[in-house]
Parts: sequence; C-alpha cells; structure tokens
Amino acid sequence: MSLRFLCFFVGFFCAASSANAKVTAESVSLGEQRPGKHVPAHAQLNNDSDKPVVVLSQHPSYKRFDVKPLPLSIPAHGSAQLIFDVHVDRQLGVQNYSVDLDLDSDQKTMRVYASLFVDSAILQEPKTADLGIVTASKQAEQRIDLRSQDLPDLRARSTQDGDKMIDTDLIDGGKAVILRSHKDAAWGMHDGWVEVTTNSDQQPTVWIKYRYEQRGRVVPETYEVNAGVQHVGKVSSQTLFIRDIEGAALQLGKVSEQGSAVSIKQTDCPVKAPSCRALEIKIDEKQTNGKISTVLGIELPQYKQTLSINYAGLLIGADTKIGDLNAEAQKRAAAAARPQDIADALKAVTTVKPAPIIVPTPPGNGPLLKWNVQNEQQIYGYIIYRADSEDGEMHRISDKLIHTQSKENEVSVEYRWRDASAQVGHTYWYQIGTISAQGIRNNLTGALKKTYSAEAKK
Repeated sequence: MSLRFLCFFVGFFCAASSANAKVTAESVSLGEQRPGKHVPAHAQLNNDSDKPVVVLSQHPSYKRFDVKPLPLSIPAHGSAQLIFDVHVDRQLGVQNYSVDLDLDSDQKTMRVYASLFVDSAILQEPKTADLGIVTASKQAEQRIDLRSQDLPDLRARSTQDGDKMIDTDLIDGGKAVILRSHKDAAWGMHDGWVEVTTNSDQQPTVWIKYRYEQRGRVVPETYEVNAGVQHVGKVSSQTLFIRDIEGAALQLGKVSEQGSAVSIKQTDCPVKAPSCRALEIKIDEKQTNGKISTVLGIELPQYKQTLSINYAGLLIGADTKIGDLNAEAQKRAAAAARPQDIADALKAVTTVKPAPIIVPTPPGNGPLLKWNVQNEQQIYGYIIYRADSEDGEMHRISDKLIHTQSKENEVSVEYRWRDASAQVGHTYWYQIGTISAQGIRNNLTGALKKTYSAEAKK
C-alpha cells in the first residue's frame, strides 16, 4: 500500500508523522460561502530542506477541489503558493476538504487542508419533493418555491437532472419549480437531485431532492434489503418476496449486481402462488471485512422492465465481538444516578460560574438590538432580519454572520448589534435568527418592534 493511501485511511498517523516533515502548509479557511460558488484560494507551502522540492500530482479527497497548475517547484529554504479552486457543493454547514500532494523528495507526500462554512440563501434548503407512489404510465407533480430572505429577487434560470428520472418546468418567472415524475420511468424507487441554476452570483446553484415510486404490476416487499452485521464464515441469507399484484404468473429473469458480490437463488414463496417469487440473497463467502453495498437489477422479461433493489450490510471478522450498546447505556445511566460523594457535592456548590461576556456596543447611530444567550454549543452564528411592517416579510440585513462568542458550558453572552441602514422616523420589526454548524436556520426571537426617532439619534 502506498504512503498516500495509508495517509487517506489513517489520517491521524500522517498528522503525527508530519511533525518532522520538511515541506509544510498551514490550514486554509475559505470563510462563509454559498452552494454552487467557485472559490479561488491559495496555500503557502514552506520548504525547510536544503534542496528544491517539486509537487508532482494531486489526490483530492473531494472531487470539486482542484489544484492548478502542477508541477509546482518549491525552492530550498523558500516557499511557493499552491493555487486551488473549490466548487462548493450542496452540503451545508461546516465542511473540511483536503488534498494529498505527491512530492519528489524523501517526504513522498503531504496534505493540505481547507475549511469553509456553507450557508444557503434558500429557506428550508435542501428542498425536498416526495411524489409518493405513482401508477405506471401516469405522472405526479409538486411545486417547490424558491423563497429567500437573503436574496429577495432570486429566480431559477434552468434545471438539470443527471438521472433523467424527473421532468421540470419553471413557473412564476423562475420563482418556483414544478417537478413531475417521468411518465416512462422504470418500475421501482427513484431518488436523486435536480440542480437549479439561478440568476444570482451570490448563490449560483440550488439543489432539490426528489423521491418517488413508479409502481407497475410487479412490486417487491422492499426496495432496501438490510443484511445487518454479519461475521465472516457465518453469513446468513435474506429473503426478498416479489409479487405480481394482479395475480398473473410471475417470471424473474437474470439478476445483475453492481457493487459488492452476493449470491442469489430464486425460490418459491412460503405460500406457493404463481404470482409470487422469492429471492434468497446472501453475502458472497469470499468477501472480506467491510461495508457491503450493491444494487441488484432484477429482470422482468414478460413486462420488459427491470426492478432495482439496494442491498447493504456490514461484514466483520469471525472473532470480532459485538458489544451490547443498550446494556452499556443502562450501566452508565445507573452510575450517573448514584448520589455524589461529599467532596463532589461541595465542589458543585462552591464552583464559581464563569463571568458573562458582553459584546461592546457598536458605534454610530441606528436602532440597537440586544439579546442574551447561554450555552451556545449548538449555535454557529446569528442572522438579523427586518420587515417594514408587522405582517411584512422579513429580509436579512446583516451581511455577515454574527459569530458566537463562547463554546463553553454555562457561559452567558450578551450581544449588541446596530442597524446602521435604518432611516430616521421609520418603525421596523426585527427578528434574530440562529444557524447551526450543520447550516440549519431557526428563529431565536419573534418580531421585535423598534422606532428610530430623531430623539433616539441624538
């Protein structure tokens, strides 16, 4: 196994062994970004050795992380700029990417890290369209509105479905997308993503997740067969029942596999009926430890269709023991429920709570918002919204996220933020929102009414 692949699988070992490396690089922070954006960046590579080192090739952990151009020469006792480009994907929240670089030196390889926070302007992204069960040759549809408090005039320009299993139309001038199941879709479960190109440079792309079952005459008991955790040499089979719902005699053709090797045997159902067939599916005995995942394609020759079934499980060593998590949880709960001894009790009573953090009052004029939060561990930052009337739509007015001040328990933080864009004589309604490390937004407060009077300006 090459050092590069060893580093990929054993990241901690590489991080520890790189302490003596001659070529190093600091982690790169790309800040807050929107899905679909191309973010140019650079990292400084430092060479402490007596000889020049050449970066020969790249192996990114993320397919949209591209280093250019290579090769790159780093002079002895000098530095060079590694230029790269990140195409931000649909995953929201804190994201960490890395790229392994092959070097023409004894060091052989090094790793460069980049981090960013992905925040979507679309309310409730990722949007999801669940079209349910659709009778074959018919269509179901669902409307998805592209509402945004950050970009009020955001509109869709075009859509693309890589799997060609969904039809789309733009309506209301691009303010909404209609998703329709594909009329000629194969029988079975279909899910995927529609990529929506927008009119905004701030967020060029929105993704909509879709899911539906195109139901024909032949229906499996499930589209997801779970083999569970099994030991090498002691694998058991799982049975999948498939029926013709109109009672006709069912014939199953060949079964193809895409992924891990499995063995398949066609049998009768327990209650013998010509309209029912069973498949006994078993992990191939030659498989080694690891995750088992494959897609089975079951031919239905009399209907010229193919059913797709996902099969997954985990194969572990013959001598590997599986702990009882429920029993362990009960032990911990029992231990936590025991009375504290006198020393612990005194310590709990006499422990001094940390001092509160008070954010300085921003200079200038405009309505001042104040809010207090304790225990911010689940919050990444805050967003300020404003409306011109009590029933008006809230729009974001804080350009950047207001980052949390503490990740410690029991710490109280008082925030202060001033609306410098307010006009004298106007009344506004404000709302303070939160965003988590996973990119999920929530409201911290309801609407807060504030009038910016001439007296308040003085």
